[in-house]
Amino acid sequence: MSAPAREPLLTRPFLLASASHFFHALAFHLYLHLPGFLKRVGANEVAIGLLSSATAATSIAARPLLGRSMDVRGRRPLIIAGGALHALVCCLYATVRGLGPWIVAVRVGHGLAAAMLFAALFALAADIVPASGASRASACSASPAWSRSR
Repeated sequence: MSAPAREPLLTRPFLLASASHFFHALAFHLYLHLPGFLKRVGANEVAIGLLSSATAATSIAARPLLGRSMDVRGRRPLIIAGGALHALVCCLYATVRGLGPWIVAVRVGHGLAAAMLFAALFALAADIVPASGASRASACSASPAWSRSR
């Protein structure tokens, strides 16, 4: 008796969602040197921590509302809006000249964009992955060796 055929995991929609998530995460993590810049413009360690926390707190607080929005409007509108906001916010970092409300607004916008994209792209991936490939798909996000599991 032969094993049942597995549905393919690496479909075009799955690969597009994976690539979108990769580039979003790459752009999000390009701000590795932001604490050094903030220190140069006069921020102490507490201020740097609070600015980093503003991004994380916004991202976490927004997700329940974004989940509800995805259930009503679908994944795609949130992915498009999140991508546009993320591109805008990345450009806005170039306008930051020092400490103040502007850097807080940019960091909050970055947290919102991250929440929109992370939630919508992972929900989309969960929607399009066949049931037989769910464990392989979740391993894709955790291991660079996923391509050898097929």
